[in-house]
Amino acid sequence: MTWSLNYWAGYIKFPVSGYTSNPSISAKWNVPEIQATPVDSNAQVLVWVGIGGGKSLFGAPDVPRSGVIQAGIGADYDSSGNPEYFAFWETFPANPEQRLLPLSQYKVKPLDDVGAQIFFSNTGWDITIWNYTQNWSFHQSGVPYTGDKSTFNFIVEAPLDSSYNPVPLPQFYGVVTFRDCTYTNGNPNFDYNIDRGFMTDPKNPSKIICNSLNPFTTGDGFSVVWGTAPAPAPMPTRHHH
Repeated sequence: MTWSLNYWAGYIKFPVSGYTSNPSISAKWNVPEIQATPVDSNAQVLVWVGIGGGKSLFGAPDVPRSGVIQAGIGADYDSSGNPEYFAFWETFPANPEQRLLPLSQYKVKPLDDVGAQIFFSNTGWDITIWNYTQNWSFHQSGVPYTGDKSTFNFIVEAPLDSSYNPVPLPQFYGVVTFRDCTYTNGNPNFDYNIDRGFMTDPKNPSKIICNSLNPFTTGDGFSVVWGTAPAPAPMPTRHHH
């Protein structure tokens, strides 16, 4: 059973037997390059790992917006319509405002190699975000979060606006590849037929706008594409002399 939403794509682990130790999740991935000119100035994509909020996708009873704690990177458009890349973390719904990391201090660029880790310790939740390309890391400990902890999410998202409608997903090129994925129980060993999900068009539910491909044979990674198959990046314009 694959799952689908009009705002998430990726893979989710829902360990039905639960877990024996404190929950944790981590992964590395590449920052997607979004198209230079926005089709819609509100378009935004988030790429993150997180815990909670997905069990209703697997037929388990859930309360709406029961909570998720997440950390990763995003891309949107600034007031001039130029692509803008950032890192963020948030807990939802207690703290729905994304905690954007200061752009000047925590630079994010397309194709950067990044990663994030979230785990629960005695003092609360611990969040780390890395940008290996730009050579920085961000760490926040003692984060209060008491929401759902039942699912482990590796996600590409078109976030919801204040009315809980998804914002448009900007086109991105190539693939976003999650790798070295781990969760509480170790290697996720992603299952294409159970864990995989894809994003559908809010205006046309039968249309896939962001697709998750087969997991790696190692079980700990996968790629996500805009549309149904990878789009090549635009060729640089060549000047003829």
